[in-house]
Amino acid sequence: MKIIYQGSPGAYSHLAAIEFYPNVEAIPCNTFEECFMLAKESEKNNIIIPVENSSTGFIGLEYLIFKYRLNI
Repeated sequence: MKIIYQGSPGAYSHLAAIEFYPNVEAIPCNTFEECFMLAKESEKNNIIIPVENSSTGFIGLEYLIFKYRLNI
């Protein structure tokens, strides 16, 4: 299993990923959509992302969940 997150190593999503899954490879992505694309590639890939971001506000996860047909 791999955990995919948006951001760079040390970002809040990365810290959450390694907190919940300490023995799993964490893979950074530049965008939320990139996270979803990688998760769609394999059932062994999981995403950890925030519902909203205090810097940018609403992320629009519903659109990406629907577009990539992923389960929460």
